[in-house]
Amino acid sequence: MSSWRDSALQRFLSASPFYMSEQIEADKSAAAARILGPLGAYSLVLLGMAPFFAGAIGLWRYSWRWGGEGDPLRFQLFGVVLLGYGAVILSFLGGVRWGVELANRPDHPRTQVLVLSVLGALFGWVLVVQGVMVRASPGVFAAFALAFLLHLTWDAQSADLPKWFKRLRFIASSAAAISFLAAASLLT
Repeated sequence: MSSWRDSALQRFLSASPFYMSEQIEADKSAAAARILGPLGAYSLVLLGMAPFFAGAIGLWRYSWRWGGEGDPLRFQLFGVVLLGYGAVILSFLGGVRWGVELANRPDHPRTQVLVLSVLGALFGWVLVVQGVMVRASPGVFAAFALAFLLHLTWDAQSADLPKWFKRLRFIASSAAAISFLAAASLLT
């Protein structure tokens, strides 16, 4: 009997003009999110790529090689900026994967995914310490490029991430890797 009442109540509510307007507004919001969500994400990622390019261009400009001005202090500063930002972004990417895992499997997240999501951040910060405290060698910058390419490969193979996010990761990770490889070439 209660299912008949629930069904009648549902029909009555769905016939209400207020219910319909709420549903139409919800549909519009969902459509806007599908369109603007990725567009907003693309815009933010394009802005987020600027420090990678700025770091690599700054290194080139203040390098004593390749016709730069040869300012060692500014050269080091841009190297530190590039290393630090790379570590922050690797940490962010790991956080994205951690969050996706917990959202998809809140009761039983896969341990290997959680561990892998933390490794990029740890690797990035080890490279920052190596580059700042020991020596910013070409290998440090090349290792960062490799870390971004490995994370890109992991993201591309994930069934848990939407296709638009994978395309976005390809663009951003490629830009990061190219920036780090350009920086490595300035140190050789």
